[in-house]
Amino acid sequence: MTDEPRRRGRSVGAAVSALVGRVGAAGGFALSSILLARQLDKADFGVVTVLTSIATATSFIAAAGLNRVLLRDVAGALALGERARVLGDVRTAVRVLAISTPIGAAATLALARVFVPDTAWPAVAMAAAVTVGLAVLLVGADLLRGLGEVTVSNLTTGRSGGALGLALFCAVLVLWQAALGPTEAMGAYAAAVGVAAAVAVGAVVVRLRSHHAHPRPDGDTVDTSARAGLWSTARAGWPFAVTQLALFLTSQVDLWVASGSLGDTAAGTYGAALRLMTLVSLPLQAAQLTVVARIAALHATGRRIELQQRSQRAALVAGLPALVVLVPCIVVPGLLLETLFGPEYAAAALPLQALALAQAVNVASGLCGVVLSMTGHERAMLVTALAGAGATAALAYVGGQLDGIDGLAVGSAVSTATMFAALWLLARVRAGVWTHPWPARLTPPGPAGRP
Repeated sequence: MTDEPRRRGRSVGAAVSALVGRVGAAGGFALSSILLARQLDKADFGVVTVLTSIATATSFIAAAGLNRVLLRDVAGALALGERARVLGDVRTAVRVLAISTPIGAAATLALARVFVPDTAWPAVAMAAAVTVGLAVLLVGADLLRGLGEVTVSNLTTGRSGGALGLALFCAVLVLWQAALGPTEAMGAYAAAVGVAAAVAVGAVVVRLRSHHAHPRPDGDTVDTSARAGLWSTARAGWPFAVTQLALFLTSQVDLWVASGSLGDTAAGTYGAALRLMTLVSLPLQAAQLTVVARIAALHATGRRIELQQRSQRAALVAGLPALVVLVPCIVVPGLLLETLFGPEYAAAALPLQALALAQAVNVASGLCGVVLSMTGHERAMLVTALAGAGATAALAYVGGQLDGIDGLAVGSAVSTATMFAALWLLARVRAGVWTHPWPARLTPPGPAGRP
């Protein structure tokens, strides 16, 4: 009997686990958004939405790109049978985190004072705590994926705290009986993210002990003092960190512009549309999580054809549920907003349509971002993402000054759609891989699977 049936079984199990985790994350994010919108007034909802957006953005700074560095290096090392490298890489990453997390928290405090200057300091402090928790969660979940522990990883993976963190947050919001304000909402979110991060860290410790207990037969060991130092690890991680931050800002900087130039109430209205767009991106994130470690391994072993086939198939599977969310956002945006968030949010109908059309380009471009970052082209992706974030901020500001949140959304949508089209083309030119959704047939491993 060959290992092929067993390998396929593991792939199916990973896909199911990813689906469960992402459906849970999507449901948790949607429910928490609805609960917050209905329990807070529109201005407070705008403040909480901006604070959570800032905390998520600065979590990429706090994580220092270590999530992608560890995932790539650990998955590649295990694919090559070099288990002894893993522990040294993780120890170095922990030391980098001890430096980067305070920097990320400080960035949260500074940005909150710029974009929501009238917010009470306890709410801002809770946002800084969310930054640290999300950073630990980012690194822990991706490291688990690289180590082959997909179940816990899928429950804790996600920009907003994963299925576990969001489930806990929703439970607190449902059970909350007292008056809810920005401080209470951010405190509950920080606690939920902290619990999810603790679970991820515990699972990492268990998995590392499992791998370290089975050294290579030749007794190979690695002197961890000879591994890359703090500077080299940080240097490897910063392109990932800045790229992730730039990509996130492309979809969120318009919210910050709305808050800074149009006020908290406008940010609350616009934030409702933006939170629905986050649901569209979740299936693509699930697809990335399903194949990202595999992409790194295929690149390490030179199997480019199979890499393209797997990325296109994953994009196709992810595109279908994304379209289920996109269609009502384009066809009946006002009704959707009114039903979910309340009649006062129907004013975000046109912004929702514009943002949905831009996300349709994202879906059509497939997994171009993860392919670029896992095949050594993170710097090219970084330049594109930075240009996209800058263009989004500029066009959103100009559009907002001309026509309020409607003009702001149109400017953001044009920039976002252009950036994803550029990343799709860049993946083909630099990595030699098409990433758009396609029912590609997998080429069997071996010489035929190599270009």
